[in-house]
Amino acid sequence: MVSAADRAGAVALVESRDVYGAIVLGGQPEILTATAGSAVVAQQLGALAPVLGEQLGAPVPVTDVVPLSAGDPRGAILGVVTLPLVIGGMIGGIGISLVVVGVWRRVAAVGVYAVGGGLAVAGVLQGAFGALQSAYLVNAAIIALALAAIASVIVGFVSVVGRPGIAIGPVLFLLVANPIASASAPWQMLPAPWGAIGQWMPPGAAAALLRDHSYFPAAGTAALWLALLGWVVVGLVLATVGHFKDTGAATRAAIEEAEDARVGSFS
Repeated sequence: MVSAADRAGAVALVESRDVYGAIVLGGQPEILTATAGSAVVAQQLGALAPVLGEQLGAPVPVTDVVPLSAGDPRGAILGVVTLPLVIGGMIGGIGISLVVVGVWRRVAAVGVYAVGGGLAVAGVLQGAFGALQSAYLVNAAIIALALAAIASVIVGFVSVVGRPGIAIGPVLFLLVANPIASASAPWQMLPAPWGAIGQWMPPGAAAALLRDHSYFPAAGTAALWLALLGWVVVGLVLATVGHFKDTGAATRAAIEEAEDARVGSFS
């Protein structure tokens, strides 16, 4: 429970996403909602209006402080945005791991794939459907980071453990991260600590960032950006480890081959 000194303070809390809505009491009772933050919570708060009105003996208006756009009036697209991001990242990571040879070539391919995918997906969601708002390039950057985070980790695991690393992507991102991403409902509604964990994984961080950038410019997003960047770094570290592992194995093989040739020349 968070309190505010007045209505303006309550509106500020809603706009910064510190709360999902507010009940204003006093001379002019009112319920503040934010369907852009969570249509589920907005509906629940709106249902309190007639009950509160009966208790107070006067109608209680419901004000949507941050409404959804006309292109996505019920938040359906934002609610399922994590699935195409996860599938897209997995397709990129698995495809690059199977087709591209060489760790650094794979890393470069992930970068190209993520940038192209970010521009394309943001163009569809914002230009065609109108589900995203604000600066297009920032939305594209968020999507590109999400794709890169997922794809780079898959490529990194493949670099370290070989083809079996491909299976890690579906398990980690599709079966674990996506269900706890909380794209359609507040993460606080999930059992602890899974809701909080989901916000630190690529699907959850990307979904929250897209929502905040589109509708809540006053919200703090530094942790979400760091989460996406952190996963990209994890992928790069794994790829680097795999690179030196392969280099070391190749060097040992070359030394053994040279030793065998030297021994054969003296026999």
